[in-house]
Amino acid sequence: MKTTEFALLITKFLTEYLVSIRNVSPNTILSYRDTVVLLLRFLSEKHSIRPERLSLVELSPEIIREFLEWLEIDRKSSISTRNQRLAAIHSFFRYVGSTQPEFLFTTQQILAIPFKKTSQTAVRYLDTPQIKELLAEPDETTKKGRRDQALLCLLYDSGCRVQELADVKVRDIRMTTPPQITLTGKGRRVRNIPLMTETTDIIKNYINENGLSSSGKKDTPLFFNCKGDKLSRQGITYILQKYTKGIGLEDTTPHILRHSKAMHLTEADINPATNEIVMASANSGGNLGYHTVDKNTGQASFLYGNSRMLMMSFSNPYPDVQTCESPLFSFEYEENCIDNSYDLVLNVSSLGSDGQFTVVNDGDETVITQIGAFLIGNFVSGTEVELAINTTASNCNSVFSTDYTNTGQ
Repeated sequence: MKTTEFALLITKFLTEYLVSIRNVSPNTILSYRDTVVLLLRFLSEKHSIRPERLSLVELSPEIIREFLEWLEIDRKSSISTRNQRLAAIHSFFRYVGSTQPEFLFTTQQILAIPFKKTSQTAVRYLDTPQIKELLAEPDETTKKGRRDQALLCLLYDSGCRVQELADVKVRDIRMTTPPQITLTGKGRRVRNIPLMTETTDIIKNYINENGLSSSGKKDTPLFFNCKGDKLSRQGITYILQKYTKGIGLEDTTPHILRHSKAMHLTEADINPATNEIVMASANSGGNLGYHTVDKNTGQASFLYGNSRMLMMSFSNPYPDVQTCESPLFSFEYEENCIDNSYDLVLNVSSLGSDGQFTVVNDGDETVITQIGAFLIGNFVSGTEVELAINTTASNCNSVFSTDYTNTGQ
């Protein structure tokens, strides 16, 4: 076999198969590319095989197993990272098996290499005083400090993943009531997340200060570097750790802030279902595991759940932060491609002073008494739904009426 065939296959896999046939996200392609880079480095260091002379026959199951051990032992990669690299290798060899049938046996052997099981570990998070100290660290008298404060506040309040924050554009921020941010997560799933008033004010000032409020700036990255390019994951992590180091919280990652948001909701006795939605995986069938700490005994326990709706709802767990008297809500839909219908979901971020309100849909009443996401009903695409929102909260009209139409587009 010619030594150039591996180069041809890996090039077509990364630039044609993943892009045109699989239509995977750019982040997935970058992850697969990084796996190839590591594999080439391993072969060069451990077996003296130069990348330009690598042939497919040299990628035996034994070599792949040795590569996975090298990741864990030499590079100190976690089991989850090791499994992620193996998933990329599996994907490549499925492609090889479909284009090079003479390698089907080798492909089957490599695909048979199993993923390692990972142990459930306690979730590290920052408590409320630590979060307050962190958000107060940036120097508000400087432009860069105000940007960093806006970034940290949004990272915490939305509970987003670091890549989701890096991808946020100006158009993804909604300032009108209810304020919210639109995030595109794993699998290109989109969800809208309500924001607290304090976060909204900080983001609004940041947008106005940097001239991002004009219509021509809607597709500009919300957070960008001196060249105007969006901040990378590494850049956001650097900004976070610059301030956590100053308050003695070394090795704090953006994902720890994501866990912190969920833990604060749990400690505030927010409905556990809401907490599951807060930390929802992009894979809607994924299991979620978070530990809660008993305030009296200090003992930890685990909560497990399965979240279907890929939306997040947040409540303010801190007693010293002013809450809105009016109920804040928005509507979303999840389209069902099988029967051309959609699930209409009510996303509640505040209940108002009376603690509840009623949704009336075609005579059927749903009483909302907690923060969260609620399924209102399943409707045929293109239909118009009229909902009456009844509340006795002060500062609110007695009845809200809204028409929700899904065009099916």
